[in-house]
Amino acid sequence: MVDLISLPEDDGPDAVALVFDAEASPADLAALKRELVGRGHRVRLEKRQKNMKALLDRVAAEGFAGFANVRAGARRADELEIRPLA
Repeated sequence: MVDLISLPEDDGPDAVALVFDAEASPADLAALKRELVGRGHRVRLEKRQKNMKALLDRVAAEGFAGFANVRAGARRADELEIRPLA
């Protein structure tokens, strides 16, 4: 899945990175992203890496304010714990 529109870092609501495992369903990830975008967030899907610190440092440097770990089977944004990156 690709982010098609780049928004300025300071424009609009919080940007959130959803970090997912390989077992997560693409349909569930798309539904989560759609729900959060509908709530006004900018959302990027990021596949979990061994070096999570590097991933989180990178998305923070790109203007993202929070992240959530997405486990297989998560289908609603209410199931996520969005944590601040700062």
